[in-house]
Amino acid sequence: LNSYSYKNISLLTISITVIFIITSIILTEQNITKNYFREENFFVIYTILKFNLFICLFLSLINTGYLFDCYFKKELTKSFDQQLTLSSKIILFLGFGVVILSTISIILGLIGLLYYELILILISIIILFSKRVIDFIILRFEKNDNKNDFVLNFYNIIFFTSLTFLFFRILLPFKEDGDVWGHYLNFYDSVSVNNQIFNPNYWTHFAQSKGLGLNFLAISI
Repeated sequence: LNSYSYKNISLLTISITVIFIITSIILTEQNITKNYFREENFFVIYTILKFNLFICLFLSLINTGYLFDCYFKKELTKSFDQQLTLSSKIILFLGFGVVILSTISIILGLIGLLYYELILILISIIILFSKRVIDFIILRFEKNDNKNDFVLNFYNIIFFTSLTFLFFRILLPFKEDGDVWGHYLNFYDSVSVNNQIFNPNYWTHFAQSKGLGLNFLAISI
């Protein structure tokens, strides 16, 4: 990184970290999500806060995967990685990040340490030190900016379409008595209140969702 780009990316990561902390505090302290789904109020602020949270968590997942890719991948795979497109690399980083943070969340949840403050600090640190992955994405994007490759464009379309669908699925989950809000809401509330993922009152819910570490991490913040 040159001094100019380093300074700007540093300011960007600091800004995103601050936005994440403020967003998490408002969602947690004001119960915006519950108020929206139970009273159908706060739609505008709910949408803005959920969008902020989505972007921040997405960045934390990518950066976690990027750090794993940089420091733990074998040398033999580097030549293969160089052939991947930017969207493919982001998906690879995202996959690593989901596995790592999900595992951390499950372990913390099983031992009763899934505290809001702990998860908030963890994600904030990951976002704060995401300068390298942002620089990597910018450089790769500029490198491929002049290319008009059908396969590359196809990958990008699929990637951004998937992101859009994922965001709206998070923004507007099913409201009827079903898999998410109607049936599992009390279990998710118990995870948030008790800082652990096992509750004998909801043992069937735990049995079916004990591996959804990313869900528990998001619930905590």
